[in-house]
Amino acid sequence: MRLRLRILQRVDPLLKEYLNVHQLPGVVEALLSALIVLQPSNPEEFIVEKLETVRRGEIKDISWDTFIPRHLRPKHKVLQDQFLDLFFSSDDDDFDPRIFESCLPEHYQKAHDLYKGKLRTKCFVAWAHYYREKKRLILEEQAKLEAACSRYKEHLLCKTFDHWLMWMRDISARKELAFNKIQNVMRVRLCGHVFVAWLQTTRDSVRTRQYFKNLEKSQDTTESESSDGRTVADASDKISLLPERAQLTIFGFVSANLADLARCARVCRSWKMITQHSQLWSRINLSPIKLSVVDSVLLTLIQTYRPFIVNLNLRGCCLLTPKSLKNIGECKNLQDLNLSECPLIGDDVIREIAANCESLLYLNLSHCHITDAVLRTITKGFQNLLYLSMAYCTSFTSRGLHYLTTGKGCQKLIYLDVSGCEQISPDGMKSIARGCHKLQTLVMNDLPNLTDEGLHPVTTYCHSLYHVSLLGAVGLTDEAFKYLALHSRKLQSIRLEGNGKITDIALKMISRGCPDLSHICFIDCAKLTDQSLKALGSCKGVRVLNVADCVRLSDSGIRQVVEGSSGSKLQEVNLTNCVRISDVTLLRIAQKCHRLTYISLCFCEHITDAGVELLGTLPSLLSIDLTGCNIGDQGIASLGTSSSFLDLNIAECSQITDIGLQKFCSNCVSLERIDMTGCHNLTDSGIQNLAFCCRMLTVVQLAGCHQLTDLSLQYLSGGCHYLTDLDVSGCICMSDKGLKYLKRGCRQLKSLIMYGCRGITRAAANKMQTTCATVQYSWDTPSLSTIETYGVT
Repeated sequence: MRLRLRILQRVDPLLKEYLNVHQLPGVVEALLSALIVLQPSNPEEFIVEKLETVRRGEIKDISWDTFIPRHLRPKHKVLQDQFLDLFFSSDDDDFDPRIFESCLPEHYQKAHDLYKGKLRTKCFVAWAHYYREKKRLILEEQAKLEAACSRYKEHLLCKTFDHWLMWMRDISARKELAFNKIQNVMRVRLCGHVFVAWLQTTRDSVRTRQYFKNLEKSQDTTESESSDGRTVADASDKISLLPERAQLTIFGFVSANLADLARCARVCRSWKMITQHSQLWSRINLSPIKLSVVDSVLLTLIQTYRPFIVNLNLRGCCLLTPKSLKNIGECKNLQDLNLSECPLIGDDVIREIAANCESLLYLNLSHCHITDAVLRTITKGFQNLLYLSMAYCTSFTSRGLHYLTTGKGCQKLIYLDVSGCEQISPDGMKSIARGCHKLQTLVMNDLPNLTDEGLHPVTTYCHSLYHVSLLGAVGLTDEAFKYLALHSRKLQSIRLEGNGKITDIALKMISRGCPDLSHICFIDCAKLTDQSLKALGSCKGVRVLNVADCVRLSDSGIRQVVEGSSGSKLQEVNLTNCVRISDVTLLRIAQKCHRLTYISLCFCEHITDAGVELLGTLPSLLSIDLTGCNIGDQGIASLGTSSSFLDLNIAECSQITDIGLQKFCSNCVSLERIDMTGCHNLTDSGIQNLAFCCRMLTVVQLAGCHQLTDLSLQYLSGGCHYLTDLDVSGCICMSDKGLKYLKRGCRQLKSLIMYGCRGITRAAANKMQTTCATVQYSWDTPSLSTIETYGVT
């Protein structure tokens, strides 16, 4: 500071004078006084600000306290006059530092202390910063060290865990290997014991069977020996002399009917032994004798042949109780079980069967009292079930169907029949779709409450549907078939009947969305027109076409199908009650449908002999239904050109006479079924030609042919020895004598209907019941409608 003062003292006198003229000493004094009193934080900025104020001329008279606010101004000067003289004095000799020091003793000490304090503060701040930084580094090093230690420990733990896991896996593998070895040894030992026991049992059985065979042979030999000791070999029948395999093949055709098999067992001992062979009892059908089957019969059959029973049919056996039905579970190899129309089927019966019959594939419970509990048992137990029928079972609810989505059973179902189950709601249909998503065939007949909403989940989840039957589903609209066309691309067969809501749009969508469609059945759909059949013309694989009772169809629509891609592949055509069909359609069919085997033209009034004559040229035609058509002898005679004809229905064709029937029968030697109900012009002469030309007939319906007499029955008994069903209702000229002919010649007759035959007595009818399974008779004169019903029977 002294150096600076000396520099100012050496300034030129003119400069000093300039400083005095411009009041620079006063400015300096004011600035120094303000700095001493105010002590601003930024002295340089403060000085620059005040000098700028002086330069602008805002302050005219400058005193020592000009830059000090009024409330801070001291009463006396802060600087003495000698202090300013030090700056602006021109004499260098006059400068004395002691004067300067004596002038500011307090201020200099204060400045010294302030400067010392600042140095101390700076040193402390620097030391604190250094200490904090050093502490931070130490903490960071400690944290890194701890993290490294933790990481190292985790690494050691992972290595230890890996070694432990490998050790545990090795131990588990050794245990499993040891367990498998022990289990294999135990299985081999067990199989050895089982095989030894089985071998012993088999040997005992063979010895026993051989013993009885030898015993019976010895008895037969003893009985057949003559008085002179020679054996009469001619007493043996030819079947008993055949090899065992041939015998079983012959009696296999009889095993379908247990009554016939029982009759064969009564012939002789050798036949009895053949009929008791296990191969003949793999399929047991008790339905033909359902009214006489009791618990003891079923128990005997099961106990005797339970290892061999594969197919068991108990349809309609209403006398069986749950106690005997539970024994079905003993048939371990059972695959097909029919319990339809058995009223006492309950949860306990199904549970017992499900627990033991693991190989069951087919289960028929139609017309049974099926509850939700039974459905729960079915879904849990039958894990290999493929076919299930619950038709007309009205006791279960949608809650029971929900078990289909939760249980392990029924997951492999490919066939399901829920016909007549009107209680099924859309939620129930959704459960069926989710639980049985592998379905290929779904039968939902007689469900008038079925709507598009109920059918939608089936088409959404079941993408493997091949066959769908919706007969009687009157609530469906075109929207349902839109779902089918979008989701069921593999559909091959669809059946619908009695629906008045669907239009041509439904068939158009089905034909476009299902390219593999082969079986089309739309019966009694009143809104279908020729436009729908035009859409079917693009289908390439249609084999069966059934549009019966679609009265709006005409020759134009049928022509589109016949001349389309499927015309040459059609095998069955049903045009019943399509009243607008004429001979033009038959001309197209005769030209294109060379593979046609069956055609129905019932009540097609515009069909004449000319059209039927065209059908006679079809080489593959086996069956034709011309009920109620306007045809005569010429038409039926033209059908006789085919020797392979099997079935003919000419009911209500009153113009046919003996001449036409004779021409038809002369070539159709293979005919098996014929219906001539209501053909009033037929006489005994026509039946004579029929009986002696068509000897393979099994079904003959002659209801309403009132000119026929006992002579016709004599002809039938003499020529048709395979006849099983005969209807002579309304033949008022027949008497008891005709029944005697039938009893003598038609030994295989099972059904005889003779309503309104006033010449036949009740006693004769009762005698026929001894040889014929079903005899229906009444002495009231039937009306035409009754005769039609008889014809259907």
